[in-house]
Amino acid sequence: MEFLTSSCCKKKKLDPKLEDLKKDIDMDFHSIPLPELLHRFNTDDKKGISEQLAAERLKKDGPNSLTPPKSTPMIFKLISSVFGGFNLLLWVAAVASLAGYIMELSSIGKNASMDSLFLFVVLTVVVAGTGLFDFYPERKSGNIMKSFANMIPPKAHVVRDGNSREINVSDLVVGDLVRIRGGDKVPADIRVTQARGLKVDNSSLTGESEPQSRGPQFTSQNPLETKNIVLFSTNVLEGSGEGIVVLTGDRTTRSR
Repeated sequence: MEFLTSSCCKKKKLDPKLEDLKKDIDMDFHSIPLPELLHRFNTDDKKGISEQLAAERLKKDGPNSLTPPKSTPMIFKLISSVFGGFNLLLWVAAVASLAGYIMELSSIGKNASMDSLFLFVVLTVVVAGTGLFDFYPERKSGNIMKSFANMIPPKAHVVRDGNSREINVSDLVVGDLVRIRGGDKVPADIRVTQARGLKVDNSSLTGESEPQSRGPQFTSQNPLETKNIVLFSTNVLEGSGEGIVVLTGDRTTRSR
């Protein structure tokens, strides 16, 4: 019985990266009363912001997009993997072996030993193979960044000046009133004001495998866990909802 009790009561360890992300996020958009949030962003939970204010904020804050990280061209990564570090010494040894074979071949002809040539071939195959093996994760990470760019939705449904319309996600600004539904990707970090059976998939960001219910209720001081925040680029699995954009672009949780 003691074994069963202690096993059941063990707390599941959280991903250290997720813990660091939680500590890094410092915001109160989820915890302050909704009227205070609306006042802060000069917006309305029925009419949204004005087109004029949206234009001013877009000019000030920039587009709602993520700045791609600086990356080294793949060809340089390949060269570094194949010829960098200890591999460079092995290449020197391989070239020296080939040079020794050529010198011996030129001096004694067909009777030259094949040992140096064999060593050159072995070193070349081993070093090239090791370099390509090291390069594969680099190439894979580059592909992940490309697929990540495809995760960002192209369009968003907003209400401005009381009129509902579709705009480019890059044109979203803080204070925008956004509508989301099942099948959408969340176009920014949003404070939920209304929800009807809204569930999201946060697995790509927080690692939570189960669908997460979302609504206007403030349930946690942590913005990653509270029900009234949906996060940029996560998937809306079902239901629908509305909310106020609180963070865009490089300021979103996704970019941290």
